[in-house]
Amino acid sequence: MTTPFASGTTPMRCRDMAACIRFYRLLLGDEVATLTGQDPTGAPWHTAWFNLHNGGRLILTDDRSHSHPPVGGGCAHLLCDDPAAEEVRLRNLGVVPLIPTHATKSSHALVLADPDGNEIVISTPETLPGMGTKLPF
Repeated sequence: MTTPFASGTTPMRCRDMAACIRFYRLLLGDEVATLTGQDPTGAPWHTAWFNLHNGGRLILTDDRSHSHPPVGGGCAHLLCDDPAAEEVRLRNLGVVPLIPTHATKSSHALVLADPDGNEIVISTPETLPGMGTKLPF
């Protein structure tokens, strides 16, 4: 069955927005928008949007104790053709992976963490076991 869903927005919650914005700029390039304001209680809020290649977006939001998932509990899975080349590029920018590029059962992957502990997995598109075809995302 094919669904009508496409990649949308991946939210990542942060305590230290400045540090996380610097990290994601290294990973994804400049953000396309940032907003700040105050919620009804007067507490400040911050968001930053980054474009992904397939039309999706990654959005950073500041720590809001009444929201989920908790800070450091997020995970984004980003696809690329060459995680090893991305690892070299990121290491040259000072980003050290949690797990260097390695072979998995169905792809090659690299694992990073942002400054607040959210996990970023960068991998090649996975191959379906026994089918030899890549997943379409």
